[in-house]
Amino acid sequence: MKKSFSKDEIQQAATMSIVSVIESFGLHLKKTGKAYSYGENHKLRVYPDSNSYYDFSTGVGGDPINFVQRHLQTNFSEAMNYLLKGEYTQSDFIEQPKEDFHYYFPRNSDTSIGKDYLINERKLDPILVNFLFEKDRIRMDKLNQIIFPWQKDNVIVGATVKGTIYNPEKYPNGRFTGIAKNSESNFSYNISIGRPNKMYVFESPIDMLSYWSMNKDLRDVTFVSTNGAKEAAVFKTLDYLVTNNCKIKDIYVGSDNDRVGQVFYQKLDLGYENLAFHKVIPDDLMIPTDLMTMYQNALAEKNSTIDVRTLA
Repeated sequence: MKKSFSKDEIQQAATMSIVSVIESFGLHLKKTGKAYSYGENHKLRVYPDSNSYYDFSTGVGGDPINFVQRHLQTNFSEAMNYLLKGEYTQSDFIEQPKEDFHYYFPRNSDTSIGKDYLINERKLDPILVNFLFEKDRIRMDKLNQIIFPWQKDNVIVGATVKGTIYNPEKYPNGRFTGIAKNSESNFSYNISIGRPNKMYVFESPIDMLSYWSMNKDLRDVTFVSTNGAKEAAVFKTLDYLVTNNCKIKDIYVGSDNDRVGQVFYQKLDLGYENLAFHKVIPDDLMIPTDLMTMYQNALAEKNSTIDVRTLA
């Protein structure tokens, strides 16, 4: 099985029709306006205009490669091989050219609300937070949203956006979280220190900065936030670092300690040769929260007195 792919092959797989790829698995999509939907309460949404999908039940989305990885529970290499073999129905979909990213957030010179949230609520190191604001690696906009600009060769190619207004009725996690329009596909919020030979990967900028706050002595590393458990973002960021003569040998994965986070690490570990993967997943030896109830119910059915925590 082929395990390395050219940029053209990755582009070919990523631009295959997301609609035809999904329907090849026997999932019948329902057209709703410009999008498509599937499943109970239409939680899986498919967007032909951007050739992408988003699963509102898991908070995971992406391109055709990512969908095949999730649906088949497989790694990047196997998903690529599957797509390039063409085992799906080709559609007449033609992807519209994506506009270049333009930074469109009106700058707010008052950063106090953002700093208060990051330092006092999220417990990030004050010196680190102030430093990143000074260096323009964190910004605030006029809506008091925290902006994490994605830099690539000193050019902003996208951004992660975090709201500071708490509204649990509107946002499942309490505050708005999103990716700026026309951000470069499958890239990341990343910050390098020194001459990186190690990469630390996290699902969100705040998780990334939290780890950095607790490990301020790290040197010659790149911190990466993939904005979800996105293997393609790891691959693309790694490729970017290599083209800038960074010799990455070790990748440390600090994904969430849930089913998605654990599978994310396993797929990365199986999908790359000549790289050493390490876990820095919080409470890794504890049972993920989203599996705890299932284990407890299974033991109760067997009238077992085993402490579920010993199964981790």
